[in-house]
Amino acid sequence: MNMLRAFLLMLILTGCAAAQTETKCFQNAGLKDNHSISFKIEGARISGTFAIERGYDVSATEVYEFTGTRAGNLLTVKFANNKAPAELPQNMKSFVWTLVKSGDKELLKIKVHGKNYETGKYSTYAADYESCEPSYQALATSATRVQFARGSTSATVQVSLKTKTDRKAFWLNMRKGQQPAVKAHGCGITFHYPDGSQYEEGTAIDNLGIGLLPQSGDYLFVISPAGEPGQCSVTFTVNSK
Repeated sequence: MNMLRAFLLMLILTGCAAAQTETKCFQNAGLKDNHSISFKIEGARISGTFAIERGYDVSATEVYEFTGTRAGNLLTVKFANNKAPAELPQNMKSFVWTLVKSGDKELLKIKVHGKNYETGKYSTYAADYESCEPSYQALATSATRVQFARGSTSATVQVSLKTKTDRKAFWLNMRKGQQPAVKAHGCGITFHYPDGSQYEEGTAIDNLGIGLLPQSGDYLFVISPAGEPGQCSVTFTVNSK
């Protein structure tokens, strides 16, 4: 019986982990090229792309796909067909990257191989890739307030996301104990509490269901592309308990 309980508990925990989806994006603007790393985290698995914009020319962008695993703050990734960007050490079949908090920002630390322009020699060194995500202050300043029609418990807005790093923010005033839900097919959804803290589960895809709200005030919702940029219809629903 104890073994059965342990097995059922393992299935529950595995299901919960698989249900949590989070998207992240990091970039590094070099002297000659622009690098961007975008990936999705589903439980312990990750998948994404490493894009290099040669000479800051979008038409000359090279895209390398990768998959891997996450263990805490460590990401172990392997590129499709063992074809990694030339900017990474070429004698490695897999790469270990590290997620690091720096103040209110998140960094991705990776090892790259390149030329030291002071010595003229090539070497492998650690590089910081900064989050593509705009700061809370920038989102709050640009946010649009969601208004419900009289007697309605929902509102729909149309969003146009032009790039993979584009973000649209919305204010929604709610009371403690209310239960909101957001639907945005093909988009990522997350939010900040009235005190400015971020939603603990990261970014949801298509649907975001939230339990009873712990705070009253303005909640800041952030909509992002879940894959390719484009149009997105976002529906906010709030049920009172």
